[in-house]
Amino acid sequence: MAKSAIEKILEDKTIKITELPDTLNKWGPPSASMVISTPKEVDAIMATVPKGKLITTTEIRARLSTKHKTDITCPLTTGIFMNISAKATEEKRELGTPESEVTPYWRCLKAGGELNPKYPGGIDHQAS
Repeated sequence: MAKSAIEKILEDKTIKITELPDTLNKWGPPSASMVISTPKEVDAIMATVPKGKLITTTEIRARLSTKHKTDITCPLTTGIFMNISAKATEEKRELGTPESEVTPYWRCLKAGGELNPKYPGGIDHQAS
């Protein structure tokens, strides 16, 4: 059976520091150091965004690369982990978790400041 998004957030994954692969060279210079975070770490950053404020994928990645002293944060896995966080929030809502205890993923935008159509319910749900 597939794991729930909540289970994916709670997994004890290892943060990896690696060299930027050639397939992602548009994101940084050759030999750049890159951190591959975890769903839990990305969710924790997303959970800190206060009401009335927004954060972008770019800002989340910058926080992670600063924290781990790397040149960049993997853009692909960060986006995946942000989606896992959003899905985990919706799972928690279905379980009756109070709003004050869920990650406000709707405050987390794509790199250019756009709403994320991949979040649960799409753009309409995020905008409401």
